[in-house]
Amino acid sequence: MQTLSAPGRHCRSLPRPLPPLLPFVRCQSSAAAAAQSDFDFHRFAFAAPAFEDLATGNLSGSLSKVNNDFPVYEAGGESEGLWRRYAAELRRRGVTNIDDYERMAEVFARKRFHQATFWDKVTESSRPLFEAERTHLDQLLNIGDSYAKISCRSDSLIQLLIRRGRQDFHGLPTDTVTRLVTILASLGRKHIQLMNDVAELVIEEAVAFSARSLIDLLHSYAALESRDEEMLRHAARRLHPLLCVGKLTPFEKTKLARTYALLKFNHSTFFRTVAEEILGEYERLQAKIGLGQVEQQDLAVTAAPTDALFSRYALPSYEYGCGLPSLYGLPLGSRIRKKAGKGGEEGLEGWQVEMNEGREKEVNAGLAEERRDLPEAVEGRVVEYDLGQIAIVMDAILLLRFHEWADYYRELRTVLAKRLHEPQAVEQLDPLQLAAAMNFLSTNRLVAENEDLVKAMTRRMFRLFHADLAKPFHLVFYLKGLVSWRQTPARAKNARGRTLRFFVSRKLPWLEAKEEGERFNVLERLGEHICQRVHYFTLGELSSVLRSLAYLDFGDADFYRVFVPFIKERVGDLACVDVSNVMQAFNRQRLEDRHLFYLLGKQWQAKQADFVSVKWRGKVIQGQ
Repeated sequence: MQTLSAPGRHCRSLPRPLPPLLPFVRCQSSAAAAAQSDFDFHRFAFAAPAFEDLATGNLSGSLSKVNNDFPVYEAGGESEGLWRRYAAELRRRGVTNIDDYERMAEVFARKRFHQATFWDKVTESSRPLFEAERTHLDQLLNIGDSYAKISCRSDSLIQLLIRRGRQDFHGLPTDTVTRLVTILASLGRKHIQLMNDVAELVIEEAVAFSARSLIDLLHSYAALESRDEEMLRHAARRLHPLLCVGKLTPFEKTKLARTYALLKFNHSTFFRTVAEEILGEYERLQAKIGLGQVEQQDLAVTAAPTDALFSRYALPSYEYGCGLPSLYGLPLGSRIRKKAGKGGEEGLEGWQVEMNEGREKEVNAGLAEERRDLPEAVEGRVVEYDLGQIAIVMDAILLLRFHEWADYYRELRTVLAKRLHEPQAVEQLDPLQLAAAMNFLSTNRLVAENEDLVKAMTRRMFRLFHADLAKPFHLVFYLKGLVSWRQTPARAKNARGRTLRFFVSRKLPWLEAKEEGERFNVLERLGEHICQRVHYFTLGELSSVLRSLAYLDFGDADFYRVFVPFIKERVGDLACVDVSNVMQAFNRQRLEDRHLFYLLGKQWQAKQADFVSVKWRGKVIQGQ
């Protein structure tokens, strides 16, 4: 009898039997089963020096060998037995030095060892090290940063970070304050008083923050769903002048655009400026193609193999959606807009720029005077927006609904649509950028001649999820966009001659097709990995994925039924939208479970009873 479990979360596995008709849901591979039995030292002979140093008490030397010799941890893979044996030995001997613990957390995070039982026990046994007076806040921040990379949420460490941060708050540098809030946001912990103190600091001393620190701080507030209007205004006054003179990199501008979108901050001037820069870049690129300076096939930098692209996501400085930080930004005024009907050049006269050997040489002496403090371009060229950054900016524009009135939107939409069709451009997108591009295609109903593009994007997203490089919420947003994209608006006349408008779901045969040498199709393999990683999903994410797969016509009933015990045990934590998603998923697949629907109905009524709706006033008043 098989059981449903999640890799790295064996302490919380679900002892629920799986139906025998679901062959692709398996909780352990043969390698994982072997890992639980006798450990084969001959197979992992390269790891012997690390175990020897650990046995002699040389933890620092052992961790160096682990960093150099051990493979990346894969739950259910060949390396699982090795990592389990080393972790058990390390926990048995303990860590007695805070420096060694900091190094251990760094190495294990780099190797992606995320077994929950190990981290819970080793953190609890090391609390005296964390609370010692000689332990510096920077060391705790380094440990917290490592925990955040593997999604390890330790309540004791978080509480200690908050307490130490508040004690030393007024003497901390601004970069340390930013780092503290960023780590807390990565760990998903929000402390109201600390957030208020940081907001007051930004309001009073916004100039003391660097542009990068201020953007990171705002992004952390957005991740924690904390919005301070006064803080946002002061931060915008600090950042926008830097944008206008080109002192913000495309990385920083992309991150700021996403932050504004998450915070619902309608900074129309900022988005217009960024859109002008993107359009100006594209015009210059087309001019260079016309002059023969750039070949069409060289537009997308996609010659790197897939493994090299995947390894880029493991770099400490890489951020999903924004990419790698750049060293140089584009100035405002790199594009001259000509308004039809108003005649001539408007607003940016004299800001003309000509390209000379990859560098920008100003014709206007006044402009050169304003830009004399700009850093030199890297390798003799200007760092421009890449495709993924443009997709994130477009997603922010759509989220803030600027596309309904902005005059630059149509041109920007054309640029992004063309760049998505460049050779192998999809291979340059990370999971968050793929979700943003999918939302762009679905919102604009770009269906014709885009099915091959969506097919490539979908396969890449699933491949990233299988490789544990895409997080559950990346998959959630992508699948929602895919469901929306495949729905085509239609109309028909009813018996009374009235026009009915509705949506028709188109068939996507490549979702059900099996690749060469594969036993299961794309959706079946995705279902397998969802079952293996179920404990990494929140209830909201899981319910949304189930609904999306149901509306993608994934019709294996056993896949949905295997989650029934899981949902029943946690039905009290479901929100109204989660209840709706689960019910729609089961109704779409015509599945019946009277007890589940009874529990979902009770949960819906319990949630609705907390609010009293006053329809004639258009308000919702919270009940007593």
